[in-house]
Amino acid sequence: MTEQKLNTGIISIEDFPQGCPLPYSVLDTTHINAAYPEQKLEIRGGGYGSDAAAHPSNATQFYVLTDRGPNADFDGIAGKGKQFLVPDYTPSIGLFELHADGKIIKVKEILLKDSNGNPISGLPNPKAFGGTNEVPYDINGQPMTVNPDLPFDEVTNPVKSDINGLDPEGLAALKDGSFWISDEYGPHLVHYDADGVEIARINPFA
Repeated sequence: MTEQKLNTGIISIEDFPQGCPLPYSVLDTTHINAAYPEQKLEIRGGGYGSDAAAHPSNATQFYVLTDRGPNADFDGIAGKGKQFLVPDYTPSIGLFELHADGKIIKVKEILLKDSNGNPISGLPNPKAFGGTNEVPYDINGQPMTVNPDLPFDEVTNPVKSDINGLDPEGLAALKDGSFWISDEYGPHLVHYDADGVEIARINPFA
């Protein structure tokens, strides 16, 4: 058998473009970056990026899903976690429509709500209800607490959580107008009606 020699030399290297920049709005630049105090913190208002799903009955429309809102890795006095830069942010579903001229128009936004119709947040779930155990920090790098007017204390004033909080990652749109959303906190699978109100939640910790 004749031994073949492989040519392992590099012929050429080509730099492929990594997509194109997408527009965003700057919400705030007035705060010091708690993780890097020599820098100002730029809080950006982005868009939808967690997932997308085709409209089940309208070929020109599709749904897209936000994440849990602007956040940044942070290691503070209560341990490793995330800074929630817009703590009252509510994850949502956007309905978009593709027009014949190529334009994509936002038709409506569906805010996600708990079973009582109250908007949810992107804050972590309680430890017994979610698997990440992330500590939420505010924009100044302080733990977000149950009573925001008092300092953090593990017993008397623990970190704030949201039992309905969601870190959305996956989306399915059903013919009846409802949605299933997968979440990275629990993880959970949550069923929402057409108005974004929670119908049911599948949670391995429940």
